Amino acid sequence: MRPEGMPVQRRAVRLALAAAALLALSIALAVRMGLFVPSWAEFRTNDWEADLDSNGTKETIELRDRHLYVGGSAVQRYETPSSWQVMDALVCDVDGDGKQELATLVWRRGNYGSSRPFWDTGFDPRMTEHLYLLCLRDGQMEPFWMGHDLGREVTSFSFDPKTRALALSERNGTGTTWVWEHFGFVLAGE
Repeated sequence: MRPEGMPVQRRAVRLALAAAALLALSIALAVRMGLFVPSWAEFRTNDWEADLDSNGTKETIELRDRHLYVGGSAVQRYETPSSWQVMDALVCDVDGDGKQELATLVWRRGNYGSSRPFWDTGFDPRMTEHLYLLCLRDGQMEPFWMGHDLGREVTSFSFDPKTRALALSERNGTGTTWVWEHFGFVLAGE
């Protein structure tokens, strides 16, 4: 003999299992569609000082909790936007003007933010990896160059000051070298 509440309990258990299965399927689909940062992405932490505006005073730079912070006596405190998840950052002079820029590897949704070019027809909800350059001008951190989706699985990057080239290391063990030309990066050798 079954207790009277048993059929209701079975239905509740079946409903809960169906809801859990639907949630798991939704999460798997969202991951496959690129709506989350992939599990292989390693977010670094670092603190350093650099003279970003060549005025003789060093600014403090902190990379922690997936954000970049810049401060100092000659700069208004800066924090990367909350929509950015900063994976890594470098201080380097990519354009050879004698002033240091901040190169960042950033995960975010969308390619262009609020100022999309005319050919981009809509917002891309995928979480994609970007290379952004920031510079310090008149006491304010500003975007210097904002690249669209890298289209590569970049795990880290480095800068060679002699050649002013960025080397991107990819998840599959390969890498590419990029040099600054006029107002953007080009693949070395092209």
